[in-house]
Amino acid sequence: MPVLGQGTWYPGESPAKQRDEIVALRAGPDLGMTMIDTAEMYGDGTSEELVGEARRRPHRPPSSTT
Repeated sequence: MPVLGQGTWYPGESPAKQRDEIVALRAGPDLGMTMIDTAEMYGDGTSEELVGEARRRPHRPPSSTT
C-alpha cells in the first residue's frame, strides 16, 4: 500500500466544484501521491468519472519563462 494517497469521497457531489476537483486530481501525482482511492458509491459514480477525466489528459505544469 502506498504511503500517500488521494481520496475521492466528496469529489463529484457539486457540479460547480468539478473543475477544481479535476485540477486537484491532476496535481496529486505531481506531489508524489501514488494511489487514488475511489468507489462506485462515491458521488454515485461521479468521482470515478472525474478521476477518469483527470487521468485521461495528463497535467503539465506551466513551463518556466526564465
